[in-house]
Amino acid sequence: MLEWYKTYGRSFPWRETNNPYHILIAEILLQKTNVRKVVDVYEHMIRQFPDIHSLANGDYEEVRKIFLKIGFHYRAHRLIEIAKVIKNDFNGKIPENYEDLIKMKGIGQYIANAILVFAYGQKRVVVDTNVVKVLDKELGYKSDSKRPRNDRNLIEFAKSLAPEHDIKEFNWALLDYGAQKKF
Repeated sequence: MLEWYKTYGRSFPWRETNNPYHILIAEILLQKTNVRKVVDVYEHMIRQFPDIHSLANGDYEEVRKIFLKIGFHYRAHRLIEIAKVIKNDFNGKIPENYEDLIKMKGIGQYIANAILVFAYGQKRVVVDTNVVKVLDKELGYKSDSKRPRNDRNLIEFAKSLAPEHDIKEFNWALLDYGAQKKF
């Protein structure tokens, strides 16, 4: 998978940073959205609101207008609320542990793991529909869960495949392979 990624992996601005704030912005924007539509909106958000404090103090209407370009403008409110919690409860630092992240409304399992992997380099896996397809179609792992991306056994299986090093690339490889492969 890592060899495949070296040749076919996609390039996005949020993959060029380990800034947890930038990763948070990208992951909120990427929810249920075509990745190609997110690039401009991500760059606009980072320019307009360069850190957690500027976002926490930001005007909801300004953020909502940026989000309108990709739809799901309700995420603008959610993102500002997350920023306020981080500013007030964590001194403006995005937590480095799953338990603190998952408690925040709007941060689910996927986003929490994405922040921990892509910002902090922790050995975790991010499991979305594309990763579920890879595990099913390429490795034969079938989930009995109605929501396979939340299946603990599937997540543990994916984690068992993860290397000690190159954890970011491993996760990106699974995501990209699932997104690009025609099953």
